[in-house]
Amino acid sequence: MDEIRIWRSPLARYDHDPDAWNKNNGETTRWREAYSDKVLSDIAANGYNGIWLGVHFHNMVFREEFPELGIYAQIHQQSVRELIEHTAKFGIKVYLMLQVPRGIDDDRREFWDHHRECAGAVDPLGKEWGFKNGREITFMRSLCTSVPKVRSYIRNGFADLTVKLPDLGGFIIISASEFSAHCCTRLQKPEHTCPRCAAAGADKVISNLLNDIYDGVRSASQTVQVIAWDWSWSFVTDRKKIIDALPQGICYMSDTDRGDYLNILGRLHHIDEYSLMLRRVAKDFAETSEYALSRGLRCIPKAQCGTTHELNTVPNLPLIANLHAKAAWFNKHDCGSFLGCWNFGNMQSANTAAFNFFLNRRELTDTDEALTAFAEYYFPGCDSSGVVKGWKDFSDAMDNFPYDIPDLYTGPQHWSLGFFSPPGKLTGPCGHGFQDDPRGDDIGIVLNKGDFSREEKILGYKLVAEGWSKALPGYVKALQSSDTLHAREEIATAEVCMAAFKSAFNLIQIYDIKSTCGTDAAFDRYLAICRDELAVVQRVLPFLESDPRQGFNPEPNAYLFDAGKVRKKITALKKILS
Repeated sequence: MDEIRIWRSPLARYDHDPDAWNKNNGETTRWREAYSDKVLSDIAANGYNGIWLGVHFHNMVFREEFPELGIYAQIHQQSVRELIEHTAKFGIKVYLMLQVPRGIDDDRREFWDHHRECAGAVDPLGKEWGFKNGREITFMRSLCTSVPKVRSYIRNGFADLTVKLPDLGGFIIISASEFSAHCCTRLQKPEHTCPRCAAAGADKVISNLLNDIYDGVRSASQTVQVIAWDWSWSFVTDRKKIIDALPQGICYMSDTDRGDYLNILGRLHHIDEYSLMLRRVAKDFAETSEYALSRGLRCIPKAQCGTTHELNTVPNLPLIANLHAKAAWFNKHDCGSFLGCWNFGNMQSANTAAFNFFLNRRELTDTDEALTAFAEYYFPGCDSSGVVKGWKDFSDAMDNFPYDIPDLYTGPQHWSLGFFSPPGKLTGPCGHGFQDDPRGDDIGIVLNKGDFSREEKILGYKLVAEGWSKALPGYVKALQSSDTLHAREEIATAEVCMAAFKSAFNLIQIYDIKSTCGTDAAFDRYLAICRDELAVVQRVLPFLESDPRQGFNPEPNAYLFDAGKVRKKITALKKILS
């Protein structure tokens, strides 16, 4: 069977709206801005033959079971057909990623008054997704998949959609997540699950859903793939129970980069977010994927090749040695297919080229041999031994990163290069590290929450910054003998990585001063940190000016730092230091 390697344009805009209600726009209609001929040519040239779009089933399908939904279905379907025709010129298939069935705002009387028998569990956390379309979302309610009408809507809806999109590559199904969907999704606690689904059990609810989707697709096509992603299954049930109930023709997808333990700062720490720090495929992934293979299912792993939430504002986190270990597992188990990114970490780089290189050169089982061969291929004329040493040293430096969720989602390494912390009191909340939020220097949520102590986190950031600073000179020297665009890009990325971690540590020290010493205390220490920060941002500025990839996070489609923000910061630092 042909290998499936799926990617995503960094210009594609993911729709986080939890209330997916009759929208006439979205990724389906905005694809032209994300998938130009050049973008598709680059994707194909880097070894990928698929792209994924995030869509909402309610918008894509119009069915008699729920005539209130899908009123713009024809618009979405026509636009996807045009995209399929466009990508086919480059040998690329389109895959639709969706969670089925998404919950519906419980306040929508025009829907629930007509379909109360289909009402399922209430998600009381829906309000935490904030304000959408000018109104506050309070509670989301599931469409209960234990109700025959709902199952008919899903099964026949997928059949209809497959008929309308016969050349589609396939569907990637998320069946448990942070969003409200069926009655057993991740954030819906057992006490909120509806009695029907509670009696059935989460494994039965999810496996029935996936079987209904598969049956609907297969009734219309034998070639369109159904890929079941196990994201968050472990939060609601034993994944092996679901695997046992899946049809043989379905594809199983699991995350290579989460579900394991790492020794960080002298303690064993659970990794449950995407992480390039792992020097192997995650143990949870290996266990469940090998089980799925033993059951005769095809596996299409989900890997995060480019970068992860350790630092999400660079094109790639160059931990190439760690990538080889994961590719080696793929080769050992004949898993040449994979999905290589989420809605960030999706720029082409040495990481993405290396992962495909390792998959295509299966004979390179020794890590040093594989890294050397890739360095000489990708950076002709380089000092390959120095490049390989740099990659290993970067991995060693990252071993100290305090891998807590607050550090991943809020950590200053993502944005502090473009932020100036003035003297005096704390200026306000720091915002999320994966959104273009208003910024303040109160990073207490980072240092004071999570498994690691405040002191451990300060030490961890210090060691990461020191490790990158020590490794970088030799790495840059080894690459400079390769007069190629690839070498210049990777030098820029490594420089920005070092600057981001050093800047984060400087902001952490400033926060420590402001939160413990008062507004007027330790001003000399504050100025010393500002002097160091000035040196950091002055050094990194030319790389931001020459490489527009740096500082951009595709998830919010925004620059969290860039040359303009850094120039303003330099002016502010010089003023305070004068």
